[in-house]
Amino acid sequence: MKYRTTAGFIILLLAAILPQGIAAEEPPAPPINPTMPFYVPPKGSAIGGRFSDSSRGSHDVITLMVLAPDHVGLTKHKQPTLYWYLSRPTTYSIMFTLVDSESIAPVLETRLNSPKSPGIQAIRLSDYGINLVPGVSYRWFVSAMPDRDPSSRDIVAGAVIEHVDYVEALYLAEAGRGDQVHRYAEAGLWYDAIDAICSLIQTYPQERIYRMQRASLMEQVGLKEIANYDSRP
Repeated sequence: MKYRTTAGFIILLLAAILPQGIAAEEPPAPPINPTMPFYVPPKGSAIGGRFSDSSRGSHDVITLMVLAPDHVGLTKHKQPTLYWYLSRPTTYSIMFTLVDSESIAPVLETRLNSPKSPGIQAIRLSDYGINLVPGVSYRWFVSAMPDRDPSSRDIVAGAVIEHVDYVEALYLAEAGRGDQVHRYAEAGLWYDAIDAICSLIQTYPQERIYRMQRASLMEQVGLKEIANYDSRP
């Protein structure tokens, strides 16, 4: 038998010597900590860091919320991911605004892609090259703006975030991926705990426990509608 190409010969040779019927490698098991995370607000945190203006036209039933506590939420990351919730798809324009406490003009103001499905959405500051300065408070807003309906006001939700650099790094570094949510929550790093649990949900969507853990965190800061969303079958 003649082989027309060297590549063809190699393929036939490998087929002859490799064992047959090797099962596909299974994905790694999810790193599950079955307990509910417990969020510990930072010491001295004052109520009032989150707000939502739900004013809308009588025909509109959109709910817009940010996944944030009702005080200044902390993160150890310079470029954290922020999460927000939309109760249903909309044709409204969606805007994101980030303002720091030391400037008049926004640090960032940009239009977001309208979500194709309801639920929890993400804004990654790394996509915009934004770095938070340690010790500076930032207000962030998500707005749904009706372009062609003068009878409806903008729907706005927002919160306050601050980047800190005094975290117990060793305590957090020792945590496995399944424990990160709990460690971040206990350390008062709200935004990092939420990012960790959202990442687990995205990676292991079949694991119901992660949705339950996120719902627990939502309940702890008074975001019952989002908790109900995560509690659905």
